[in-house]
Amino acid sequence: GQSAIVDAVYTAVNYVAEHNKAVPGRRKAVLLITDGEDRLSSYKAEKLIDLLRKQQVQVFVLGFTLDLDDAPVPTKTSPREKAENLLKSIAEESGGRAFFPRNDKQLMNATLQFVSDLAKQFRVTYQSSSIDDPKKTFRKVEVKVTSPDGDKRTAIVPRGYNVQAKPMDTKSP
Repeated sequence: GQSAIVDAVYTAVNYVAEHNKAVPGRRKAVLLITDGEDRLSSYKAEKLIDLLRKQQVQVFVLGFTLDLDDAPVPTKTSPREKAENLLKSIAEESGGRAFFPRNDKQLMNATLQFVSDLAKQFRVTYQSSSIDDPKKTFRKVEVKVTSPDGDKRTAIVPRGYNVQAKPMDTKSP
């Protein structure tokens, strides 16, 4: 097919962000089910990543890439690797997750993980104390989770956040 994956996610993220504007603090998420082979997108992946950072919409991906050619083309990545890299990037940048099931059992596990991820999340907020470089509004943030009982815990978070510059006080003395 002539899938425009980047365009589809860009449109979905814009829709979800706009639809949820009325309820501040409401979680925003998109579930993308695809083979990941992008063709004919008018938006570039970099523009989508920028939108994901600004709108704070999580994208969870179920990638069916098994049927894509995995033979590397000389000096290029294989169609399967290219598709999986795109889908992983979208998921990771947004704070979502990507799964690439190879059989029915992996598909069931991925589905259960999506349900768990969506049901058991909570919000961690970040506020920058200053903006060192006004042109640099994206801040990388690393979140580590430790459990007092030793259970393995995973933090599913975006790679960082956009920092909004505070408007300058325009009042005169």
